[in-house]
Formats: sequence, structure tokens, C-alpha cells
Amino acid sequence: MSAQWKYQIRIYLDGHLAEAARFDPGSQKLKGLSSVLAKHRAKLRCQFDLFAEYVAEAERVGTEDYHLYEWTRATIEDPIKRAKYIEGDDRRSYKKSKIYRIIFALRRRSRSLREGNCRRA
Repeated sequence: MSAQWKYQIRIYLDGHLAEAARFDPGSQKLKGLSSVLAKHRAKLRCQFDLFAEYVAEAERVGTEDYHLYEWTRATIEDPIKRAKYIEGDDRRSYKKSKIYRIIFALRRRSRSLREGNCRRA
């Protein structure tokens, strides 16, 4: 196991954006966000999908070493929790320095959009 910590950025998207992020990550609706993430080699992933992958992997190889298996399985089977996790997308984790670069680029892009500019982040 790596001694270096890894980090996540959680981005919560509403309605059509969340659906596009999950099923059509190349969508024009997500172009600005996708370009910032691509620049930093980061990916947009749905938390629910990551949970489902964890459960599937644990069931495939055996659950003994998957200490969060029961909690994760219960979470994805609960309709209320399932809806909560389907709304947000993210990747697993990144180095702290990468997180700061991505956040800085996203803030610049957000500020640019508020000011009516479309400059590159």
C-alpha cells in the first residue's frame, strides 16, 4: 500500500448534468468541466457506480478482505441511499497537489463563466 495519501474531489451535479456525467461524459454540457479534468488526468465517476464495482469485486474474489462490503452492499440496495449516490460523480483519489491544481482550475473557470468570459482554464 502506498504511504502517500490520495484525495477525492466530490462534485455534485443536478438532474440532466448528473445523468450526462454518468452516461455521456463527452457531452457538450460538460465540456468545461471535462476539459479541466482531462488537463489534470482526472476522471468523473459516479459514486454509486464505484460502490457497485466494489461490491461486485468483493463477491467475485471473496468478501473477507473487503471490510466495507456489508455497508456498501446495504447502501446500494437502499433506494433512498441509492438515489443520493447516483446524483454525484467523482473518481477515487488523487495526490493532494493534483487536487489543489484541479480546484484552482475549476474556480478560474467558474469565475470566468460568471464574468461572461470563456477563456481557457
